[in-house]
Amino acid sequence: MRNFSFICLILIHFSSVFAQIEDISDSYELFRNKAITNYNSFRAKANHEYAEWMKRAWEQYRALPIIRQPKDKDTPPIFYNRDEAIKGRAINADIHPLPRIAPQPLPIQPIKENPNPHTTHCRFDFYGLECCIRFDGNQPLDLSSISNENIASQWNMLANGALDNTIRDCIEFRISHNLCDWAFIQFLDKFAKSAVKGKSESNLLTAFLLCQIGYKIRLAKSDDTLYFLYASPHHLYDIPTFIIDNTYFYGYNCHDTHLDVFNYNFPNEQIISFWIPHEQEFGIKASTKREILSKRFPDMRITVNVNENIIDFFESYPKSYIDNNFMTRWAMYANTPLSQNIKDSVYPQLYNCIRGLGQLDAANKLLNLVQTGFTYEFDDKIWGHDRAFFAEETLFYPYCDCEDRSILYSRLVRDLLGLEVLLVYYPGHLATAVRFTDRVEGDYILYDNKPFVIADPTYIGAPIGATMPEMENKTAKVILLSQ
Repeated sequence: MRNFSFICLILIHFSSVFAQIEDISDSYELFRNKAITNYNSFRAKANHEYAEWMKRAWEQYRALPIIRQPKDKDTPPIFYNRDEAIKGRAINADIHPLPRIAPQPLPIQPIKENPNPHTTHCRFDFYGLECCIRFDGNQPLDLSSISNENIASQWNMLANGALDNTIRDCIEFRISHNLCDWAFIQFLDKFAKSAVKGKSESNLLTAFLLCQIGYKIRLAKSDDTLYFLYASPHHLYDIPTFIIDNTYFYGYNCHDTHLDVFNYNFPNEQIISFWIPHEQEFGIKASTKREILSKRFPDMRITVNVNENIIDFFESYPKSYIDNNFMTRWAMYANTPLSQNIKDSVYPQLYNCIRGLGQLDAANKLLNLVQTGFTYEFDDKIWGHDRAFFAEETLFYPYCDCEDRSILYSRLVRDLLGLEVLLVYYPGHLATAVRFTDRVEGDYILYDNKPFVIADPTYIGAPIGATMPEMENKTAKVILLSQ
């Protein structure tokens, strides 16, 4: 009897425990469902609050004076005297670190596929690419009035979930074609202009997509047109600059200097970068073939044609610098990789010319190709203003100057020889310096206790290690480039 009573007590105890577990399980399930609901509604809530503030939180801003691109005194090319001995001097230099590049933003929460029966496809060309982006145009945008209330109403309409597939397609396109931030803004702008009618309407659609994907933008208006500003840590030349909450903002296709701005933070928004860390994979439109040859080494001869779509993109690229370091304006060009079609066609030709050579001999052959294979001309005469080239542009245009040659040479040495390179700036002149792992004599700069030997693509005929005579006693500024 005692055993029976004991067993009953045990059963009662465990039934109580199981009941508690079941209660806990139910509570957890309620908590989980609530968390999912809250998670799924977070972006909707953020957009709703954003639109509510849009009805009233507009302020007038005036742009700062435009920063004009500085004009350096150009140093013309000088021919090397082969009787001159390599001296092996240490060059005084101010060291500038390379800024860190942040990853591109993503939406504040993953955006799920929306099985929307009203979805159509918007087709357009983007630098030679045939693009097809899903778009629900069932509710057309109407900004015939750009009152605060109407803009907020149109924003709410865009945020109702019908554009989720559009956002997914745009992000997928950015990733699959390695688009940098500047190319991506242009892509969204091209899509918006093909999807909706009206300048204000396309600007709002572009701004909405940028905002939802994670970029820091601000809506702005002037007279009867709606624009948007994008935030960047870069100082852009020749474009009106607005400072809003200690952040630089620039108008996209807007040069007005007085704007009414909706200044409100969207969660986790991120500023845009003008670095181009990856090849921009555009459609191919091959230029006319061009032959480039070294005057000293007859076998150093290449034939090249360039993708004109990438040249058109580079033409649109805003000129800038970052972190109050003017050296970065050249580093951004030098760190941009050459297109794969150039690597596939030109690099095998160059490898054949330097195969079996040591580092110094190979670097000297590449140096002479850049020194003597291009025609030197001042930017003012050709463009009417200073204009640095990406490496690919130097292979395309008939003329170039010292900065263009140095940017190209730095790219070739890093890609073909795998060596570290510095950009070296003297007043009015840009050269390079190479970190050889073999012992190499010549003028050098110490960086991180490692000697980088001068290589000047505008000192015509000069070997590695020779410094232009006019630059010998000047303090250089240097910046290390990425590999």
